[in-house]
Amino acid sequence: MEEITLSSEFMDVAACPKCHSGLAIDYDNSELVCINDDCGLCYPIKNQIPVLLVEEARKKND
Repeated sequence: MEEITLSSEFMDVAACPKCHSGLAIDYDNSELVCINDDCGLCYPIKNQIPVLLVEEARKKND
């Protein structure tokens, strides 16, 4: 598995496209996870590129 290296500058401005809350890195699943529990979408990171599309996301408990 490739190590995720997203800049702190990116993480400072990254937001969930659905609810606009912040995102956290889930290193185990290579995802960015919305920090809003009511939303809870997980966005994949593919080849070091976050795919911030709601239609590509999954719910946290899926």
